[in-house]
Amino acid sequence: MDGGLTYQIWRDVLPPLLLDAHVPSEMAAILRAVVPQIGALTAHTHTVNEPVDAAKRFPGALTTLLVGLQEPTLIILEDLQWAADSVDVLRDLTPLLAERPVLVVATYRSDEMAGLIDNLPGAESIVLGRLSAPALADLSRAILRAGRRLRRSA
Repeated sequence: MDGGLTYQIWRDVLPPLLLDAHVPSEMAAILRAVVPQIGALTAHTHTVNEPVDAAKRFPGALTTLLVGLQEPTLIILEDLQWAADSVDVLRDLTPLLAERPVLVVATYRSDEMAGLIDNLPGAESIVLGRLSAPALADLSRAILRAGRRLRRSA
């Protein structure tokens, strides 16, 4: 993986999913490699030490967790071009989630990882063009205005 920790794109995604999930101690020990605060997020304390091969076992634990989701769930993964370690995980997950109430939306820069979509059979691609200079200026102004409104209301 370039420029980050192993499976980093899952670090912000997993905590909310773990709040209501039943996570056996062995699975929690594996997920702890990516979500260090797992003990505070789940209903019970996990005393099992993180296995030496937690990074290798992470894809299986993640798959078990996501395939077990019963409620409609949207998972947004950003900057997949920097998460090469997760492309294989997504490739294996895609067919398993096809009949589950789970939608994974991932963003990536095709100029940094050309052909990524070809590695994810069953995935659909929506190509978004870059913003023009005027559109970027409008967006920047809107963001700054929203920030000012939030500071005033705080």
